[in-house]
Amino acid sequence: MNTLAAGLLATVALAAAATACGRALPVVGAPVIAIVLGALCRGLRPMPAGWNAGIAFSSKAVLQAAIVVSGFGLSLFAVAQTGLSTLPVTLCTIAAALLCTPLAGRALGVGGGLRALIGVGTAICGASAIAAVSTVLEPDEEDIALAIAVIFFYNVAAVLLF
Repeated sequence: MNTLAAGLLATVALAAAATACGRALPVVGAPVIAIVLGALCRGLRPMPAGWNAGIAFSSKAVLQAAIVVSGFGLSLFAVAQTGLSTLPVTLCTIAAALLCTPLAGRALGVGGGLRALIGVGTAICGASAIAAVSTVLEPDEEDIALAIAVIFFYNVAAVLLF
């Protein structure tokens, strides 16, 4: 098996396990479970070097394609109908998140790349936005993982709180 296929197979297996667990634990959800499983796999046993190409391809190209494909499920009429009435609130929320996150991050001593990722994840749509922006900003893998973990942590906390 070539290196690309081996890494892709590993990510598909992890995604399948996370999806199954996410159905059993819908409050937590498959994305959070996938992050935890991925961190556990990587922490408990280093991935074979031959898997890196497939894992990198999955974390960039496959994830970006999944974000685009998820948009096909939206009805443009429903988006326009809902979006027009909520546009002022949406714009103010996005602006507040993008302006406050760098200030709060700087006050807490968080690095610039991580601040940007958390700001975008908070303002737009969580991990999808972080994944999309990370291809442009090219931050460290640790910053991407931490930003996604922070966003999911606060999403889970908000779900449980509300």
